[in-house]
Amino acid sequence: VAVEVFQAHDRFLQEQLPAACLGHSDSAGRATSSSSRIVVEFDRGVSGVLGLEIDSTEPEVCLIKAVLLHGLVASWNTSCGSDKEAVKPMDRIVSVNGETGLVGDLLALMAQSQVIRLVLDRPKAKNLIIQKNGLQLGLKLELNDKSVGLAIKGVFGGIAAGMNLSMELDQQLKAGDRIVEIDGSSRSSIELLEQLKSFDQFTLK
Repeated sequence: VAVEVFQAHDRFLQEQLPAACLGHSDSAGRATSSSSRIVVEFDRGVSGVLGLEIDSTEPEVCLIKAVLLHGLVASWNTSCGSDKEAVKPMDRIVSVNGETGLVGDLLALMAQSQVIRLVLDRPKAKNLIIQKNGLQLGLKLELNDKSVGLAIKGVFGGIAAGMNLSMELDQQLKAGDRIVEIDGSSRSSIELLEQLKSFDQFTLK
C-alpha cells in the first residue's frame, strides 16, 4: 500500500472558513522561484479572477485545493513553460501582496487587489515504510470531509514516534503533514482513515 504524505511548512496563519473559489480570466502573470518557495504575480485587467479553490479547514494552513480550468492561474500554468513555476494543488499561500494573516484576510486581499502577488510554499513528499505488527500507528489525525486528505495533528507515540527517532528532521512525521493518497489514487478522508486502520503493512509517501 502506498500512501502519499505532504510535509508541512512553518509560518502559516489562517482562520477556519468554508472552502472558497475565485473565478476566471484569460490573462496570466509572471513568477520567480527559490527552492520550495514560489512567487507569482497576476494582473487582473478589467475583470480577471484567479481561479483557485482554497481548503481552509486546517487552522494553520492556507492550502490550494484545486486550480480551476479557467482563470488567471490556469492561464499562467499553460503559458509559463516551467513545471516548477506552475501553481499546483497542495501549494500553500504564505502571503498576498506582502501581507500575511488569517485565511479570510488573504482571501479578501486577493478579491480586492488589481495586482496580486502570491508567495507560495511547495510541500515535499516523503516515503516511509510502516509495518504495524499489532502496534498502534501513533498518529493523531483530523477527519474533515471538506479537507484535502487527512491532516496529522500530532505524533503521540507508537510506530510513528519510534521511526522519527531514527530519521532526519525533514523526513519525520509531524503535525501539519497531510496524508492524501493511497496506492496512487486520491480518496476521501474517511476512506483514507479506514485503510490506515485496517492495513497492517503499507508505505507512506
